[in-house]
Amino acid sequence: MDLKHASLPVLLAGLLLAAPVFAQPAPAPAPTAVTPVASKPGVTTHSAGVERRIKDLHTRLKITATQEKSFDDFANVLRDNDKRMSDMSQQRQQAAGNGTAVDQMQSYADWTKAHADDVQRMSTAFGTLYNALTPDQKNLADQSFRELSKTRRTARG
Repeated sequence: MDLKHASLPVLLAGLLLAAPVFAQPAPAPAPTAVTPVASKPGVTTHSAGVERRIKDLHTRLKITATQEKSFDDFANVLRDNDKRMSDMSQQRQQAAGNGTAVDQMQSYADWTKAHADDVQRMSTAFGTLYNALTPDQKNLADQSFRELSKTRRTARG
């Protein structure tokens, strides 16, 4: 793989897994300061990571002016998904100490369904962007996803 594009599979994995999955509710974290990103008021450091991955993907795929709208639509889906899953995870953490085991299981089921819905929205938006890419850009994206898939298979053993 070209070293210039060596981290694209990692970038794509980060986009796909932008929100952490909790098999069990985590205890409420100790309060910490969240540093907003100066250029985007209200964007937390987690969201800043999503913004960095979006910017990196834009650069790596060499998005052109004619592809910008499709890319922006895709990026906005990623931002919306990040916000929705972050809010939902925070709600799950806050409720972790109050619910029954059944409540906790239902909360996880709801979270998992919301995550699946978000991945479907992301896939649809990426499909629109992919259709707007040049053959070279499509090859780069295809190869990156193949490598990501191979990495995941290897990691699972």
